Amino acid sequence: MVHRAYHAVTLVLASALVSACCNVPGTKRRLLDDGPARGVVLSVPVPGDTPAHFVRTTGGSRRVAFYLPPKCTDPMPSFQGWAIAAAADTTVIGIGGDQACPHTPYFQLSGDPAHLAGRVDAAIKAVSTQLPGGLDTSALVLVGYSQGASKAEDLAAHSPQQFSRVVLIGAPDAPSVSHLGHARVVATMAGERDRRDLMMTGTAALTHAGVPSRFFLLPGAAHGEMGPEGGTIMREVLTWVWQTAP
Repeated sequence: MVHRAYHAVTLVLASALVSACCNVPGTKRRLLDDGPARGVVLSVPVPGDTPAHFVRTTGGSRRVAFYLPPKCTDPMPSFQGWAIAAAADTTVIGIGGDQACPHTPYFQLSGDPAHLAGRVDAAIKAVSTQLPGGLDTSALVLVGYSQGASKAEDLAAHSPQQFSRVVLIGAPDAPSVSHLGHARVVATMAGERDRRDLMMTGTAALTHAGVPSRFFLLPGAAHGEMGPEGGTIMREVLTWVWQTAP
């Protein structure tokens, strides 16, 4: 399975880097103090679930962005397409699906919102325990792409206090005011080579309902892609989200 193989490779590489570091005199204590490497994709086991992948912020912020991927694809390309750049001031965490897609090596997100919320909580906890100072779970932005956007919208409706800052990318339906009417802020996005009308229609409806909302375009991106400027655009999106709902 592609994404599980990626996790295994990442863990091996991370272990090798740690071993190399700790064989150098005087570096072991610094490694323990500093925690995992910053600005690179790493993985961490999650009890009872697939591993979570994350990019530790290169800054000092305890903010976190949590990513839900498209269904039945390798989640890593779209995650890597923005997570490393966005980690300038945010730790970015992502999970894969937990239900097999028939006749493919890939997975999709399953379960009701309560089940998915539990997966999100467990992944954040697993990453947070690896970081000195942990993460501020009240400073959370939920990001979803395609099916992940639909699931993010469900989570916002299920737990509006926990998931109050939402970024929806290329959702299959227009964002719903009934689901997102209590959100503090909603950013919508679509690729330049994807359909944009649904995201733009939802943005207009949310703005009309009094929810701070804004549409962002991903230049050169087709559905499921972040495009050549994905990291830059996502940093802009997250900056706008934090400025709008600190």
